Amino acid sequence: MRKIAAVLVLLSLASCKEKPKVSPEERGAQVFGATAEKLGELLVADMKASKEAWYKGFLKETGAKDDADLGRKIGRDILKRCEGAFAVTEAQEAALKSGKFADPENREKIKKAAAKFGPDRPVPDALRVALAKVDSGEWGQGLPLEFVARLLLNPIANR
Repeated sequence: MRKIAAVLVLLSLASCKEKPKVSPEERGAQVFGATAEKLGELLVADMKASKEAWYKGFLKETGAKDDADLGRKIGRDILKRCEGAFAVTEAQEAALKSGKFADPENREKIKKAAAKFGPDRPVPDALRVALAKVDSGEWGQGLPLEFVARLLLNPIANR
């Protein structure tokens, strides 16, 4: 009986270990991962339709197996290049996962950021595709809108 009790105590102590710390950037990649991959898929479809030679070269260069794999790689690359923009604290993660979004503020941020583009400063493809989704209403609220607002306000995406 004492052996069983000792084993149970050891198991309970082992299960109480602290969870590994997750950086804000890693947390953001987890929260925004699916949306980033969806944007990657949309970019692949856009490239395939309008810049087929570039698409084929990109597919070969990245070693992607197919369009879906290429879309995932592009989405992950966006998150990595713009990791500061997508970084979230534990509190922000909890708020986003519970459905607390600042949609009106995000729409205003997007409107102001998008106004900076024009004939002398064309919109980068990733932003153009994301903005089209917002304009269509498909990404007009919630996490996708938050994703686009963060993407637009990121200096790396706005080169």
